[in-house]
Amino acid sequence: MDAWNKHDANAFASLFAKDADFKDSHQTTENIKVPLIKPDVASVNIWWNMTGASDDSGQPRPPRRGILNWIMTNEEGKWLVKVMHNLDLTAITPIK
Repeated sequence: MDAWNKHDANAFASLFAKDADFKDSHQTTENIKVPLIKPDVASVNIWWNMTGASDDSGQPRPPRRGILNWIMTNEEGKWLVKVMHNLDLTAITPIK
């Protein structure tokens, strides 16, 4: 948690083994939009679906949907994520 709270992406990534197990989950995308904010800055919006995930006790979770948003910058010809937000839509109660 320290790496996350210090906003240190390299330290956070270093916590994963090369053969890290992401369980049996599978993620697909249904829609991707990439509006440019400036020629070297983009907002990437990805609507995702996930199946096959399990909870802490190993019980299957229902399918999930969400939106992933990245703010990316083009640095020396390479697009890099600067800011990431992930919203799990299945956790939100629909408005009636």
